[in-house]
Amino acid sequence: MIVWSRGSARAFRALARKCVAGRPRGPAPVVVFEVRAGTLTVWTRTADAGLAYTAPTDGTDRRLLVPMATLADVEGGGDEPVEWGVETPLTGTARWADRGVPRTTSFDAVRPDKSHRLPGLPDEWHPVPDGFVSALHECGRTAATEPARFALNRVQVRGATGQVIGTDGRSALVCGGFTLPFRDDVLIPAVPVFGAREWTAEPDVRVGRAGGHLVVAAGPWRVFLSIDTAGRYPDVAGLVPKTATTTIEIADGDAAALAVQLASLPGPRPTIDR
Repeated sequence: MIVWSRGSARAFRALARKCVAGRPRGPAPVVVFEVRAGTLTVWTRTADAGLAYTAPTDGTDRRLLVPMATLADVEGGGDEPVEWGVETPLTGTARWADRGVPRTTSFDAVRPDKSHRLPGLPDEWHPVPDGFVSALHECGRTAATEPARFALNRVQVRGATGQVIGTDGRSALVCGGFTLPFRDDVLIPAVPVFGAREWTAEPDVRVGRAGGHLVVAAGPWRVFLSIDTAGRYPDVAGLVPKTATTTIEIADGDAAALAVQLASLPGPRPTIDR
């Protein structure tokens, strides 16, 4: 048996839904439970990203594949432990107690194949400030929902300059000041998962590269973002002026009163456009 709580199942399913750019496409992905060397890893892959949760556990090494819908069957307001197991080669069960009442649900276990192998982790993790997660989220919100001549539905992460960039062709957001463990520029899916509280509440954020993915980790969570090597991206950072003139608009009544006092104000004389 593998033990994993209802609360964890609820959080995992919610985050998996946010690992999709745009509307979900196709059937829900399979959830892989794997125990290896005292660590439980729960893993799934959408069309845009992979999601993994890790926690220490007891017992021997084993693997179980569960339909995503089964997580919805067991989740609830509590955090009671759930025992996940297989009764026959292709029939599984989940058992838990709901306010002291025993509950059981059965599911069709999935036969594993190569596509269900857990992804490789980066050889080295690099710590980044929690603002990096916010940058991924906000730049993802700025990105386009559909690709065009440029891959505007992606987020660009620029390793050498430490920038995260998103644009839909009309507006752009450039977040900088990050030190990243690579020098090249990469394009990744604009997924909304980084706006979830499981990510925004974690101060320990790490990044790395592995197997064609940019991997972002926070606490027990990891997101594997596929790197788009074919897409083209505009030079957004090059379009941002190094310096900009500051302008403000003031209501007519306030402007008239201010104009009388301008001569007595300190500093260079401002310009008023009427």
